[in-house]
Amino acid sequence: MLYLGGGIRNASDQTTVASPDTDLALDVFAAPATSVDVERLFSKAGHHITPLRHRLKAIKLGQMVTVGAWCRELWIPEGMLANYHFEKQRKEQELAKAKRARAAADTSAEGDEDAGPSKRSRLGDAAEN
Repeated sequence: MLYLGGGIRNASDQTTVASPDTDLALDVFAAPATSVDVERLFSKAGHHITPLRHRLKAIKLGQMVTVGAWCRELWIPEGMLANYHFEKQRKEQELAKAKRARAAADTSAEGDEDAGPSKRSRLGDAAEN
């Protein structure tokens, strides 16, 4: 049996015995004295959940709260996320530009002689008849 007088010392001495009391004592004594951090976390997470954003998945909410905490604690250099977003957008624009250039090259390679009469000329021919 564990006595609260020795607390963790007695609990750690009895770990080889593997009694349920030892596990309980280690869990109780290892718990933080206050729940301020947990309450703060729930408060910050609650600000992300609104009536219009109530379908966020738990992993996405965790990511948002984590990055928000990193930004508040200044663990992320200022402007790093903006630079990342800018670079990502620039790469997407370059890929779209290359895709349009390939599409234009493909249409010009086909040639106009294979295309047949244009819709405008066909409508003009139909109006004359």
